[in-house]
Amino acid sequence: MKKRKDGRFEQKVYIGKKPRLDADGAPVVNENGEEQYTNQYVVVYGLTQRETKEKAAQLKLQHGKGIDITAANDSFGTWAERFIAQKKTEGLTAAYITALKSRRAHLKPLDGSNISKITTGDIQIIITRLSDYHDGKRPLAKRTLHSICDVAYQIFEMAIM
Repeated sequence: MKKRKDGRFEQKVYIGKKPRLDADGAPVVNENGEEQYTNQYVVVYGLTQRETKEKAAQLKLQHGKGIDITAANDSFGTWAERFIAQKKTEGLTAAYITALKSRRAHLKPLDGSNISKITTGDIQIIITRLSDYHDGKRPLAKRTLHSICDVAYQIFEMAIM
């Protein structure tokens, strides 16, 4: 575990081996014709050492249960759907789920983007557009705009783990 410049702690978690690929995406083989493998890690972050260790333990537990934890390169849309699905399993009311879906719908322009490439500026562009007249509709209320930001935050939190 090490401390980053931004103050957070990071820890690598070993999750197995993956085939080593050449520039064309084909598996690399040695002189005996056997595929070569490279170690695969997932990095977890936390504000404290304890939090980071807990996240690493949770990640190992999920990996042990067969959950795909290498999905960091998925799109924002994929993570947003996972977020909504998780909220449905938490036994929340139908009205709350509908409100989440409504807030999430405003974030649709991000759906095709890789979640690790989205910046706060991308979200701010959406919020700014919604805070003024848009698509022939009135500006959204300040509370609604905050709620959209909260949903985006929760989706990113889920992706970061």
